[in-house]
Amino acid sequence: MSIFVDRVLPESCNNSTPRVNPPTTGERWQCCCIVTTIIVIAAGIIIDVVMLPVKTPKLGMVGAMLTSLSVGTPQNPWLQADITAELAVNNPNFVPYDYRNTTLDFFYEGAMVGQVPIPASGVAKRSTKTMILIAPLFLNAAELSADLSLGVVRITSSAGMRGRVIGTKRSTNYLICVMQIVTATQSITNLLCQ
Repeated sequence: MSIFVDRVLPESCNNSTPRVNPPTTGERWQCCCIVTTIIVIAAGIIIDVVMLPVKTPKLGMVGAMLTSLSVGTPQNPWLQADITAELAVNNPNFVPYDYRNTTLDFFYEGAMVGQVPIPASGVAKRSTKTMILIAPLFLNAAELSADLSLGVVRITSSAGMRGRVIGTKRSTNYLICVMQIVTATQSITNLLCQ
């Protein structure tokens, strides 16, 4: 013998409640695209801010040598020389670096005695570009008499390189070097750069 009991169903199970239809394939695809785009943008921002900070490229003088030298006497002081300088631009960034035309200037006792142009160019990402520059110098000053007597002439060189790491603001690199020309050996010694 079976007994039937009338049960009262809660209102939530009532058939009059509207059903939510599952998303269609197009709606799923659109949702996946939106979520993927948000994830890619967030990952790009994290990589850009945390992992890839932009560093200023460095300009340096790797070496310098005399290719010709002529000097006067302490009574008639003058000096004419050709300096071959090797410059290097180091770009530590993950994007290229472009720089403008500039010059490498040479000074003796504050007076400019030579100049060589550095043409505009660029440096690939995470690489170093080297340049060989030949600068003619001519010195004719009263102070040169004492230096020729000692056989050592102190020269200063400087350059300011304005450029831009692609996608960032412009920056300027400065190079200041001090070197000594030894007239007896016709060589350059004590090359120090900042």
